[in-house]
Amino acid sequence: MFEQLKQKQSAMWGNGPYERITALLTEAQDDVVVALDPASGERWLDVATGTGAVARLIAQRGADVTGLDLSPALIETARAETEAANLSVHFDVGDAEALPYEDASFDGVVSTFGVMSLPITLRWRASWLASAVPGAASDSLPGVRRAASATSSA
Repeated sequence: MFEQLKQKQSAMWGNGPYERITALLTEAQDDVVVALDPASGERWLDVATGTGAVARLIAQRGADVTGLDLSPALIETARAETEAANLSVHFDVGDAEALPYEDASFDGVVSTFGVMSLPITLRWRASWLASAVPGAASDSLPGVRRAASATSSA
């Protein structure tokens, strides 16, 4: 049942100019990144990255960022906008409920608005938490996992 829903969501999100919606979310995206305070050299995952706006904000701070989204069309837009901004972010097409990364691959995991489109299960949460390094701090914002870094105290 959920797999069919995900296929429909992937097509739906990729069928329109989502970047117009992203432009309306700029203030909230900025606030999330400021609150998380990603540091240069940290590894971050932006789940349900959409057009990659938050991933780019984190990359501007010097972090190594990966963006993941279910929609191939949105990933292509994210890649193009990131290249145009002369930034480096790795983008993957994938499922937020089954992250294709090794456990403890990231210092932080973030999702701004994409989390509200996920099916109502907790599989995504377990997958996200496992992808952050051990010893990560407690959730600071809905859909956000901030890992403790060597330079900060949790």
